[in-house]
Amino acid sequence: MNLSSLALFAAALAAACAIPGPATTAVVARVLSQGLSGAWPLCAGLLLGDLLWCGASMFGAGARLAQTQPLALMLRYAGAAYLAWLAWKLWNTLPAATATETGDSGAARAMLGGLAIALTNPKTMLFYLALLPTIIDGGDATPLEFALPALTITIVYGSVLMAYALAATAARSRLHSPRQAWRIRRASGVVIASTALLIVMR
Repeated sequence: MNLSSLALFAAALAAACAIPGPATTAVVARVLSQGLSGAWPLCAGLLLGDLLWCGASMFGAGARLAQTQPLALMLRYAGAAYLAWLAWKLWNTLPAATATETGDSGAARAMLGGLAIALTNPKTMLFYLALLPTIIDGGDATPLEFALPALTITIVYGSVLMAYALAATAARSRLHSPRQAWRIRRASGVVIASTALLIVMR
């Protein structure tokens, strides 16, 4: 892989990641409800999911998965179901409820949630299975050849997620009452529920 291909991949990835979607919506909702510290496990899961899709595409497994329509459909509905569950939790949280979720179990659930979103997001699937092969040769890639795209994903996608998280943190800092926080959580729930519906309808 040459540097021009890598630069083109980085530019395409930055453009795709910057467009609001299920991943960025989940990050914003997580920050608004639990603060910046609660978003890192979710972001780690999102990054891991993208790395898995990139690996599947470069090593040839992605093409076979794309041809398995029932499995792809099942993954899509699973991701939509997770987003719907997240929206329900945000909508039904009482104003006086604790806004932070502590412990390893909370971090693990957030990371698995991010992984589920990444693995079932149609935009992510299309990017890595359809667009990536036109930029970077795959199918017979070696682990070393996978390292540069993986590093690029970590830097570019990680920076985009951080930008969304910091913007949500700034908005959260202006919330001065539990009632305001509750309204933001409910609004986030509506946005995430709408995202789940769009995933199902695609």
